[in-house]
Amino acid sequence: MSVSLKNKYLKICPYGKKQLDFLVSKSIKDTVIILVPVVGFVYAWNGMFQNGSWMYLCESMVLAIYLVVTEVPNCRLKEKENQIFNNFVLYFPRVKHHYRACHHISNAIVNAAEGMGLEMEQLALELYRLLMENNKKANIRSYIENREINRYWKLFLIQAYEASEKGDVCFSENIEHIRMELMEEIYRRKSREYAYTGYVFVTVAPFFMMPVLKTWGLEFTSELSTFYAGTGRFLEMLIFVITIIIYNLIVEAKEMVFLSGKKQETIWNSDVLYRTKLIRKIIGEFESAKGKLSTKIKKLLLQSGQAITYGQVCFQMICYAVTVFLLMAAFLSSGHTREQREILVHVDNMQEIVPVVSDEKRNMLEQYILEITEVCCREKDVKTETVKSLLRQRIRLGNEFTENAVVREIMKKLHRFSQAKGTIPELLLCFLCGYIAGILPLLRLSFIASMIRKEAEYEVRQFQSLVLMERKNPGVTVMSLLEDMEAFSICYKDVFRHCINSYGFDDPKALLQLKQQGMIICSGFEGLADAFLCVDEVGIEEAFAEIENDRKLLERITRLDMKMSLEKKKDYIDLLVRIPMALAIGAYFILPFFFYSLQGVSEVFELLEEMQI
Repeated sequence: MSVSLKNKYLKICPYGKKQLDFLVSKSIKDTVIILVPVVGFVYAWNGMFQNGSWMYLCESMVLAIYLVVTEVPNCRLKEKENQIFNNFVLYFPRVKHHYRACHHISNAIVNAAEGMGLEMEQLALELYRLLMENNKKANIRSYIENREINRYWKLFLIQAYEASEKGDVCFSENIEHIRMELMEEIYRRKSREYAYTGYVFVTVAPFFMMPVLKTWGLEFTSELSTFYAGTGRFLEMLIFVITIIIYNLIVEAKEMVFLSGKKQETIWNSDVLYRTKLIRKIIGEFESAKGKLSTKIKKLLLQSGQAITYGQVCFQMICYAVTVFLLMAAFLSSGHTREQREILVHVDNMQEIVPVVSDEKRNMLEQYILEITEVCCREKDVKTETVKSLLRQRIRLGNEFTENAVVREIMKKLHRFSQAKGTIPELLLCFLCGYIAGILPLLRLSFIASMIRKEAEYEVRQFQSLVLMERKNPGVTVMSLLEDMEAFSICYKDVFRHCINSYGFDDPKALLQLKQQGMIICSGFEGLADAFLCVDEVGIEEAFAEIENDRKLLERITRLDMKMSLEKKKDYIDLLVRIPMALAIGAYFILPFFFYSLQGVSEVFELLEEMQI
């Protein structure tokens, strides 16, 4: 955890070792301080319900710990990141004013950061060192490629370098453009944080309310105890897993537009996977596959920007499907075994069967019912007469009504025992769950790609603003524009990087590939790519002239796209967060109650038919 936190803080600011250790230790300390009362509350909450199981207690503890360990450090990181962004808005004009006063960009960068806090002083000092080095162009490019500090600071670094080399040609105007873009980004962040408020609570609350639903269900129908001892535990596990998955998707959707960059796969890139020849062979076979599915997955990989291959995605799908199928089969089998054991060791409604006898006689009769049930479970096609004969061999009740009630209870337990076995529908359910688990990596890729597409639409508008800043700089080239866009980009970083690597060998082909790959992520990229293709014929000024003419319109479109993107994201999340609630209330509470009610009505009709006979 400490290593991960260090990396996240380093993405925000180049902290020194002492400050970095302090921030990490403070985050861990805050996490522990909040974790202790949360775990205590969850334990006390479960202790209020006598019908809780140890498995549910473990699951709720794991979920509570996971939420705290994830949310508290992220909250501290967001506070620091938001603080730095707000400081940027104040810092950029101060740099401009200091530069006009002293005409030395390096001194202006350092002087403007005085009194603005540790983070701004650290960033300014690091930028000052880069600008004061001999081979500063190469060092700045290396810094941009290797460091993951947010893109607006990298863009400011590029403008500072241009000012140090060529003077104040467009520096003041470009700094104002960066400041306006940054203010729009701060507005987006605030809007996003407000829009996602409450989603985590709506997602996890149904799982923690399951003991209440279980208690209500048992109060309505005591026979539901068998369901909750068997299938109910499987539903608890299923809702727990789905809650974790949806929570991770919500976190991913929130962090997808953070300026620290996209998350990438790590576990599937581990060399451990490739040490086994069989795994290498399986992945290789998938890599060579051709067809509609492979084309679709490869397209999703390009859109989502994930650092995995088509073969690795297919390998994940197989692993998920087989693992979930086996776990489901084992869990259902253990649930049936537990349900059968419950039938043979307990009689739920002895008070209703024999309401007026002594406790000693009631206990003895309960023992006889369990013994007869156990004996009859070993045989097939047990009739009512057989049960009556076995009962009369042990005890003479002397009351035909009580005897019929006891026989009905035994027959009911025999029916439940015969039902508590693996069935074809349950096997199909295992296959269905395995199939759903198998497509989870594909669904995750689709979800990330859809989020990226919304961000890509906004990023294309920002590329246009970047072109506005740099098209008037002396000596600007297509290559320098591509490099600056690659440094600024999140969604298109891999696309720009591929174009830059092949640009010097075949320029038209590289730009054409840039257009094709960029349009896969977002169709709005086509106009920008066409402008790049026209540069050789008409020049940079003419190729991007329409961007200057439509500047005010572009600003309005950007704001509108930002709102529309946020609304579309909310539509996706609104559907996801309702799944745990639907499962908890519907599958865990309403459906079993409805099923046992129908079963009771069926038994009443059977009893009426027997009485008529």
